[in-house]
Amino acid sequence: MRRLFLAIILLFSLSFSQACTPVNISLLAVLGDSSNHSSGGIINAHILPVADRGSSIFIDVSTTKYDKNLQTSLQDSYNAAEKVAGERGLAANCSALVSFNGNQEELGGPSGGLMFSLGFYELLTGEDLNLSSYGITGAIDKSGNVYPVGGILEKAEAALKKKDKLIIPITDRFDYILLKRFFSLDKVYFASTIEDALSILRGGSGVDPVPYLFPTNGVKVEGNSTLAYDFSPYYGALRSDYVNALNNVKGDIPKEATTFYEGLLNNADKEYSHGYDYTASNDLFLATSELMALDGIINNRDVKARAKSCLSTLEFPQPNYNNFEYIAGAKFRALRAYGMLSKASEDSTISSKAYTIRGYAESYEWCQFAKQLLSKASSLEGPLLDQKVLKEKATSYLLKLNEDSLTGPALDYYKLGLVSAAKGDYLTSLYYVAYLKAELSEAPNITSYNSFWGRVFKSHADFLNDSTTLLLANNLEANYNTINSYNIVSLESLVPKKQDPTNIALLELLLITLLLFGGRPWKSKA
Repeated sequence: MRRLFLAIILLFSLSFSQACTPVNISLLAVLGDSSNHSSGGIINAHILPVADRGSSIFIDVSTTKYDKNLQTSLQDSYNAAEKVAGERGLAANCSALVSFNGNQEELGGPSGGLMFSLGFYELLTGEDLNLSSYGITGAIDKSGNVYPVGGILEKAEAALKKKDKLIIPITDRFDYILLKRFFSLDKVYFASTIEDALSILRGGSGVDPVPYLFPTNGVKVEGNSTLAYDFSPYYGALRSDYVNALNNVKGDIPKEATTFYEGLLNNADKEYSHGYDYTASNDLFLATSELMALDGIINNRDVKARAKSCLSTLEFPQPNYNNFEYIAGAKFRALRAYGMLSKASEDSTISSKAYTIRGYAESYEWCQFAKQLLSKASSLEGPLLDQKVLKEKATSYLLKLNEDSLTGPALDYYKLGLVSAAKGDYLTSLYYVAYLKAELSEAPNITSYNSFWGRVFKSHADFLNDSTTLLLANNLEANYNTINSYNIVSLESLVPKKQDPTNIALLELLLITLLLFGGRPWKSKA
């Protein structure tokens, strides 16, 4: 009996000693150069235990600079891993030092969060997850929820160099068909939490991408704000585009792709029939853009011309106290459409071509959304907003700031706020001020996607005395985009009515492009 007891103690000691040992991981990244050409790459990272006891994260900064998003992502990744391991009684008490291989000057973005979290889980538990067999990407919060990321096709290219399986966020599921069309991945898995990813690594199937429901109408987004808008007209227009594009490509795409799209449409129709028109629109939005892109690729259609034609018809009424949030929402969508046109670049590689045409398709759908919001805005009458008050509130804050003290997105918002004010569009300028204030007050230990929007909402409520000011303007983006990929869509006011939308000032295009790319185009994004 004594020998058995000693054997059990020895086994427990050996098992515990496996925790707090070094872990090597491979991060999928989009790497760019000064010529604005981006491609997928793999960046190797090492997670080393350190003597310090507790939940501290250290980063080796001897060769590379790391942006705030990456730093906060590392802390969130560790917290998520510690939470899951702790719930199972497996978490060891050890800190971690993170170092990267390679010669990148800068690394940034939260898209390595899921992989880091799994690496930290290995560190804390000693469990071998066989991470080297998988390409894994996705942002994560400290509770373990997985968020969408950009550059899925480029990252798939990188994964194919050494991996045959890919784990991506469920909210990036609309890249699935493009992945299957252009690559030969053995398996593509979807995860919505770190628990999903752990299940996949242990032989599970992950989250089923069809169907996958988004929040229903009236869901609380920030504070007491709820959505209150009839999306029925928009859903009808969106569904028509979806069905037409699907019929155009049915004979050229794999059967499983057709099944995927038909299942998604049936699910959206069920949601719509129960009154969830907003949710149904969410479910079809990017899928419609992807189908239009496939239609453009297969049937050589000019999707770009269709988007430009839509944009040329937009006209914005004067903002009043009853319609200003719809006008602001329309400007968001229209500027998103303009931004997608300017961002989409012709490239010889097949993945870039797919992105380019899908960008044009998204531009068209953003424009369609703007038209629906403007239609609603035009039907609402009320006292006009006091432009003098808006001007004073926007410019007084901007004039207090020193441009030389601002960097990154804060500097972009500052410049765009000034440009808007100079053009007399003080409502738009005020929105930039709200973004600017939120950016300047952002605490480095809180992730953007958990806290940034709350401060934006509060800023707008303070300025305009309306708690739902930005709700329509950002609700859709919150479900489908990442901070890195759109970095808060710029709110620059549109060109005058009936003017050719391609005649946008060079400065405005440059600033919008900067926002969309999140800074210097050659900056590496992990």
